[in-house]
Amino acid sequence: MAAFDTKTLLFVVFLGLAFVLAFIAGLGTAGDIGSFILMGFALVLDVMAFSVRFYSYIYIPLMRMRDKKIVLSNSEPFFFSTSNNTIITRETDAFRASAFIKIPLYKSATEMSDQNKYDFADMFGKMVTLGKYPIMFASAMYIVNKEAYMENIRRRLNEAEEKYRELMNDDKAPKEQVERSNGEVTMWHNLADNVAKSQSSAMLTYAMVTAEGGTAEEAHTIVMQRAEEITAGIGTLTGISPIVMAGDDILALLEPEYAIPLTVVNEQIRERTVAEGI
Repeated sequence: MAAFDTKTLLFVVFLGLAFVLAFIAGLGTAGDIGSFILMGFALVLDVMAFSVRFYSYIYIPLMRMRDKKIVLSNSEPFFFSTSNNTIITRETDAFRASAFIKIPLYKSATEMSDQNKYDFADMFGKMVTLGKYPIMFASAMYIVNKEAYMENIRRRLNEAEEKYRELMNDDKAPKEQVERSNGEVTMWHNLADNVAKSQSSAMLTYAMVTAEGGTAEEAHTIVMQRAEEITAGIGTLTGISPIVMAGDDILALLEPEYAIPLTVVNEQIRERTVAEGI
């Protein structure tokens, strides 16, 4: 209601100023050039008054600007549902919930024949008609978090090195066992080096569906029903098992810090700088 009152106030102020300027210009006391300029300002204010309805999200922050900083909104753009598998936005008098469905694809177009490409395009055409409501299909590139995987490799490497040291200190250890243990250490070293240097980005194909409700719970319930329907339909068409995404997986599609973490970018810059000898 507050947003509506602010719009009305701006409309009245702009229109009132336009009327005052037009009235002064009509009196002719400012001269021909002055009257022309006043009429120009009145026209601009008229346009602003009748555009408030559509552009109040620009006018209001400009009026509230402080220290040359414009704050469009102090509220969060969305929040998670209690089950953590939908994001919810709040409008003036309604809630909108969105669910994201991960579609695992294991084959790229470069590996397909012309007939395979046609069948693939036809399959996606059928996906679009799965529901009576809009469904967005998209692909996104994001950075894979390899830290947990690298931690597991380091743990296995440490275990292999510890075992190798014990065998080296054991005079009775069979030579074949020592060599096999040394080979295991080398294998884990190579794997750690390869994973650390490998490309850490990945492509994700997903579908997004949105529903509206009077409350956050209602919007969430409706969109999850739709998501389950779409998931079942995609599974039937493709023979794969799509899943409804949750938590940080969703944030990788919405938040830059999750899609391309700043820590990863800094590390890539550092590695490039060292490699180029800068």
